[in-house]
Amino acid sequence: MKIEYWQEYDALYIRLREDVPEATGAEVAPSIVFHYSENHEVVSVEMDSRASKLVDLGELRIEGLPVSVTAPKKVAG
Repeated sequence: MKIEYWQEYDALYIRLREDVPEATGAEVAPSIVFHYSENHEVVSVEMDSRASKLVDLGELRIEGLPVSVTAPKKVAG
């Protein structure tokens, strides 16, 4: 799973399945879009232009999951 936030757009993108391509999307609530695979599975969730008003972006809690943390790749420069 991958979570991205774009501050300039106040948009939050949560990719649930990176191994499955997105085929279609549907707005399920104002500013919230679910993206589906060809098999109608939700593969990502997008909160457009109002993410910071829809969820608390100041805290991310993960409970009960066996997780590992991967540092972002550094861009050569």
